[in-house]
Amino acid sequence: MDDTVEVNSDAGTYRLHVLPKDHISGIIRRTGRPYEEDLLSVISSFLGLGDVVVDVGANIGNHTIYWANRGFDVVAFEPYEDTRRVLERSIDLNGLGNRVSLRSEALGAFPGRARARQATSGNLGSVVIERVDGLEGEIGIVPLDALHLPRFHAVKIDVEGAEADVVRGAERSIRRWRPIVAMEASGNQDEAERLLERMGYRRVPSSFGITPVVLYVPRLRDLFRPFVLREIVVPRLRSLARRLGVSGPR
Repeated sequence: MDDTVEVNSDAGTYRLHVLPKDHISGIIRRTGRPYEEDLLSVISSFLGLGDVVVDVGANIGNHTIYWANRGFDVVAFEPYEDTRRVLERSIDLNGLGNRVSLRSEALGAFPGRARARQATSGNLGSVVIERVDGLEGEIGIVPLDALHLPRFHAVKIDVEGAEADVVRGAERSIRRWRPIVAMEASGNQDEAERLLERMGYRRVPSSFGITPVVLYVPRLRDLFRPFVLREIVVPRLRSLARRLGVSGPR
């Protein structure tokens, strides 16, 4: 059984369905703010009204609902049925059906089937999608490239260790559209990072959120890196630190 909380953010105020025994839901309920708000704000600073964000591993919709409320179009992938249903209710609750395309596939390097397994009790963000042989799994796996999405401007990847498979299956799209890439630093992201480097991406020398999450930008955008750090990243981190009552970057 889920309930709703009011979320206040720089994207405005909205309501989000949350779950009673879930780590991310608990943080949102306790703070009344979006989870990983610094990451959300920094990525948004690169985007304009109507730009498209692909949310891979959308979970209960913390990132998706924030971005849609901010005026971006979101293609959200959430293969785990329990969290996808919660996200679907939040989309309806906020009237964002025209902004969010919610999909049930898991993304990977090649098509197949999978099952979901929750690795950590009380944390639906830890759900792992495990590929299985044959047609036994209840979840379909597809490469992002096979979906032929129109242009997208940013992609967030939070897939509990399967980052390289997602990047490999999205290589053609990433090379074509050159989006900002945000990826969870799960400890297994080294191969994904090497793939992005071969596509001409570099890691921004900063990290965001609790996990943490790191950003990758096309090398051409390195020209703007000092500006981004000075005018966007540092002010956002200072603002977040003030709200939390801790020391921020100087």
